[in-house]
Amino acid sequence: MEGVRENLLEGKKVLVMSVNNPSKNPRPNRIIKFLANHGAIVDALSPKTSGDLKINREFNINELRPRLNERLLRVLLVLLRKVSPNFELKVKLTELAYGLNRIIPYPPRFDEYDIIVVEDIVFLPMAIRNRNKAKVLCDLREFYPLEFSNYFIFLLLQSDFMNELCMGYLKQCDSLITVSEGIAKMYKEKFDVSPEIIMSTPYYHDISPSINAHNQIKMVHHGMASPDRELERMIYTFKYLDDRFYLDFYLVGSQLYIQRLKNIAQKFYPRVKVLPPMDFDSFIPNLNKYDIGLYLLAPTNRNTLYSLPNKLFEFVQARLMVAIGPSPEMVKIVRKYDLGIIADNFEPQNLAEKLNRLKYEDILHYKRNSHKAAKILCYENESRKLLDIIRKLLS
Repeated sequence: MEGVRENLLEGKKVLVMSVNNPSKNPRPNRIIKFLANHGAIVDALSPKTSGDLKINREFNINELRPRLNERLLRVLLVLLRKVSPNFELKVKLTELAYGLNRIIPYPPRFDEYDIIVVEDIVFLPMAIRNRNKAKVLCDLREFYPLEFSNYFIFLLLQSDFMNELCMGYLKQCDSLITVSEGIAKMYKEKFDVSPEIIMSTPYYHDISPSINAHNQIKMVHHGMASPDRELERMIYTFKYLDDRFYLDFYLVGSQLYIQRLKNIAQKFYPRVKVLPPMDFDSFIPNLNKYDIGLYLLAPTNRNTLYSLPNKLFEFVQARLMVAIGPSPEMVKIVRKYDLGIIADNFEPQNLAEKLNRLKYEDILHYKRNSHKAAKILCYENESRKLLDIIRKLLS
């Protein structure tokens, strides 16, 4: 399936700034591929990539790792930021925490770019103060002031600063994008800005739904293991599910939390397994062997409430049926394309009751609907909006 192709970006210089490694993180990964496929000369300020992307030059920062000395340094800088009386000093301390004083081999010359794409809001002050004539596009992937609002430590040390960043810099951007209507609405209400919505859809995959043994329904969940997502709720459905159901987890993120999930899953072994993460570039074909993509995401904060995650669309590209809780942004997609079942609440028992009612013919029906929707819910289509945004920026 061909994406939109124009010469609009031919020879244009673009810098993509990302806290996360673009080789492993879907949003910066897709935008770099999109820009390069349209002829842009793309540089990246990010952790060192795997060399799998068409990047002209890399300006590398250290990947955020759980090493004790690095964590202690970041905590110290964040504590100093909390007591700092000066906003500019707060910005400087934040940039030190993210290693922006140690860019290897040297900092980029921001004034040579036509567009600067900011994938993480902590980079926004650096982009704005150095941009010269470059247009700045900021990807508001979360509602940053309340990203982890269910944690007291976040509210104490991070929330106010994120609010200040938004107040000080969002209106200085030339364009803003975000992932869902709910998050866009929060930015409009709080900061009077109107991000355009670019959903986190993957590229189209030309595959067909799998047909598996009817007496064994294989479910899957993949992605970030973060305690605020309460992934254990999906494991607890196995207190109530009949013996047809199996669930595999493929997780990255907090190793402490992953171990906790393994301990809980052990009670339901072998029906529930926590497995090593799949390779980033091949996991959609690997997901295709499953029947149901599962995501019961409790609304622990405003971002989880309005989440419209990559994995929902990856389930669709893998041609899976979807089973979710009543997360409003996901519900819109699942209902619109009739992709699967929606629990009445976020309790494991309710979702299990709905799953138990399924016949295998129902699952095949939903998988066929995913097959149809995959041609629509793909980055080739979603990137048309991005192309329109860039056209406006360069005109």
